[in-house]
Amino acid sequence: MMHPALLSGLLAVGAYLIGSVSWSRIVTRLATGGQDVSGLEYSLQDSSEVFTSDSVSATSVRMQLGARLGCLTSLLDMAKVGVPTVIVRFLLPEHPYHLIVAGVGVIGHNWPVYHQFKGGRGASTIMGGMMAADPLGLVISMAAGSLSGVILGHILVFRWMWLVNLMIWMAIRHDSIYFLLYAAICNLAYWIAMVPEIRQYSGMRSHLTQEELCSFFGMGTGLGRFMDRWGLIALARRLFTRPL
Repeated sequence: MMHPALLSGLLAVGAYLIGSVSWSRIVTRLATGGQDVSGLEYSLQDSSEVFTSDSVSATSVRMQLGARLGCLTSLLDMAKVGVPTVIVRFLLPEHPYHLIVAGVGVIGHNWPVYHQFKGGRGASTIMGGMMAADPLGLVISMAAGSLSGVILGHILVFRWMWLVNLMIWMAIRHDSIYFLLYAAICNLAYWIAMVPEIRQYSGMRSHLTQEELCSFFGMGTGLGRFMDRWGLIALARRLFTRPL
């Protein structure tokens, strides 16, 4: 049997190289003949503000080429991490080596060696790894995150809370510290990659409604309209700004 440290290193290298495969670039090249999906600029509806991003991901494909190709890219990103994770979990079930594959695959996606370390943000690859490592945890974390966002009435909570929930779930569900470390690595990789977008979101939220933000994220307007009317944040704002 190979030494555990050497095996872990080899699996990490392999996961990084596979994770570095940029399906967003491949799908875009096949669909358009070479269009560049980096350097995204998106004009917000009914606003002069322009959202910019250097992310090369399923989201950038969706926003430039439509939901169908964006969904395809997301599924391929899930598979490039999920499939290797399943294989390693099946072949080496006695130790959590599969968590190395799942975690490092996200890092490869976000900072791909083949493309000057310019990649995506990692949401799809985290989902792919979780589907292989703990599918129930993924379902519960996403459901709880979505419910929290609806109750509070904030689309960014709706989109992001599931990532924080992963760490809570791993800490409660699994005795092994490796599962919590995996969730922490996924969060760290995601939030570091998201810093440029978070800075822009923090400015957008002050003057855009949840309905407008939902439209921007391609999530329809109905959800945002509900949040603007019935979310706790909206209710509290109306309550405390009501004239006496």
